[in-house]
Amino acid sequence: MFRARAKNEQSAHHGPQTPFSDQLAFAWEGGMWEYDAQHNSLMTAGNGGAKPTRAALTLFYNQGTARYDLEQALQAGDQMWIDVGKLIREHVPDKNGKVLPADLSSGSYEFRDLNDKIAGTLFEGKVVFEKTYGHVTYGCMTCCDYTGPYLTFDPLGIPFLGTSPNGVWATDCNLNDTDVSSKFYGNWTTANTAIATVGNDGTHTGVAVGPTSSDTLGALMTQHGRICYNTQQHASGTDNVTPHIDSISPSRGLIGATTSSVTITGKGFTGGHVNTPAAIQVNNITSFADNKIVLDLIISDTATPGNNVGAIYVSVSSQNSNKIDFYVQVPTSLSVVSGSATGTTEKLCTSNPCGTIVSFKYQVNDQDSPAQPIRNVMSFWDSFGTFSPDGLGLQGTPLTTTCSPNQSNSGPCNANTNTDGTFTEAVLGGFSLVCCVGGVCTTGGPSDVTQT
Repeated sequence: MFRARAKNEQSAHHGPQTPFSDQLAFAWEGGMWEYDAQHNSLMTAGNGGAKPTRAALTLFYNQGTARYDLEQALQAGDQMWIDVGKLIREHVPDKNGKVLPADLSSGSYEFRDLNDKIAGTLFEGKVVFEKTYGHVTYGCMTCCDYTGPYLTFDPLGIPFLGTSPNGVWATDCNLNDTDVSSKFYGNWTTANTAIATVGNDGTHTGVAVGPTSSDTLGALMTQHGRICYNTQQHASGTDNVTPHIDSISPSRGLIGATTSSVTITGKGFTGGHVNTPAAIQVNNITSFADNKIVLDLIISDTATPGNNVGAIYVSVSSQNSNKIDFYVQVPTSLSVVSGSATGTTEKLCTSNPCGTIVSFKYQVNDQDSPAQPIRNVMSFWDSFGTFSPDGLGLQGTPLTTTCSPNQSNSGPCNANTNTDGTFTEAVLGGFSLVCCVGGVCTTGGPSDVTQT
């Protein structure tokens, strides 16, 4: 075990008080505590001096955002013992009436000497009992100081009228980066509160689009020999309040065509500009409000088919919003619109042939998986191949195509889908004498042909 001796020179290290200072003469972090099926941590602090003092222990948990505080007066030679497992199991309240959550399994801890006028001597030790194997490990933890605090995100992006959390990390004595956000609690400021404000927990709120900066002042332990003093340290960085896109609809468009009335909804668009790739051009802006932009997108036939990641975003006062994907569609497949088929019952026609003339509606779909409808106007035409097999004897029968009476089957012939990408197949079918026996329609065929 080590002995950490406090001397009268401690008063030179006192600065502005923070929520964690507790008027410290000295303090040290004891590392981690554990409590689970295999482990339980026991910690102790003793007064090795000749005069009374008062010792304090803080258990930190939830990544340092919550704390549990115990204090005990120690006469010369006295010790305080802390059994973490017992505190959790028996719901023992701390000095503020707080109990530890039942599901806790680990955290960190800190010992402090609360008597800043009497040069007492505390010593500290930790015992980790490994339940599975019955081993006991003893350790005395030296003070581990922190240097170079910095903000977790720099710059910090804050959505307009939204929030973003920020944290503070620092380098410990083992050169490890450590989250020390809890030690800066309640000391945040921003340079321009008309742009952004910040709460005691480090949560920033965007008030107006633009840049500003934030600063935090907190108590971090600095080691002098084996004694740790709480010193005031700063961390600062840039805050950017940005416009924010909530949604874009439609977020798909046909290659080589115009997607009309694309609606971008969000916040903070006033005075902004919509950014897109070169092959997806903004056109015909019909509405530009702070929370909604309505425009057309002209998609070049050289646009990249499929999902264009982060293709659309809004810039305001040199601040960029989040980026939204846009999917460039290519006509790839057809599906029959449910409930649209008619004429499916076989009929007897004049001159005794039998057959069907079916009508139904097609939907043009894109290349995605699963395929999605293309809701745009497209030119279409069809052509037929050779019947094989031809059990109904239809080869040579005049066929009606989209471009009839021009039966070149080459298109286009001014036939277009509806604006929702659907079109009607009106006369798909035929009649055959093979199906008619004695004036009654019977089974015949088959005749197969490819329609493109």
